[in-house]
Amino acid sequence: MAIGKPPSHWCVLSPAAWQPDRSHAAARPDWHCAQSYDDAELLLAAVLELAPDYRVARQEYAGVLIELHRHEQARRELDRLLTDEPDSRQLKMLYAASSVGLGQHDAPSHSTGRCSWEAEDAEVHLSIAHATEDSRQSEEAIDSYRTAAACRPDFGDAYWSLANLKTYRFTNEELTRIHAGLPRRTTAAVDRYHLLFATR
Repeated sequence: MAIGKPPSHWCVLSPAAWQPDRSHAAARPDWHCAQSYDDAELLLAAVLELAPDYRVARQEYAGVLIELHRHEQARRELDRLLTDEPDSRQLKMLYAASSVGLGQHDAPSHSTGRCSWEAEDAEVHLSIAHATEDSRQSEEAIDSYRTAAACRPDFGDAYWSLANLKTYRFTNEELTRIHAGLPRRTTAAVDRYHLLFATR
């Protein structure tokens, strides 16, 4: 599916700014040329005026709106994107963040009914947890971190985030999963580091 392209005469962002971040599925721009999220919002809004089908820019625009706590406007942008890509993990994570910003901590489905929240999607639950923690909803954050860890037993970031709360005590089952994941050859290096930090 085409994601749209920026107009050829738009030169504010260099082509290098849209290189993919290897740690995520979606391309992420480098906002070194922007002084703040306010600048980024103006820049992306201008891009979308000229190229409304440029989906990468629209996704970034939604993310910037979330950072600016303009969650209702971000939701409208995400609804538009999710209509065409209901299974996009990156869009689900942004939708989760906007849901928390709107006080909807149960991560509701996309309004079209086509965006399902899959129980096995550990990264989505982690995103919900981070956003919920930022909104001072600690119990909801703990539930989402634990769900993320249960979905992917060697998901180091979920355990590390729980440990960073400073008030959470791992259950025996969680400690068993952590110690089982450390020597496992299939555990990614970054997960192993996080598992080690979680138990220190």
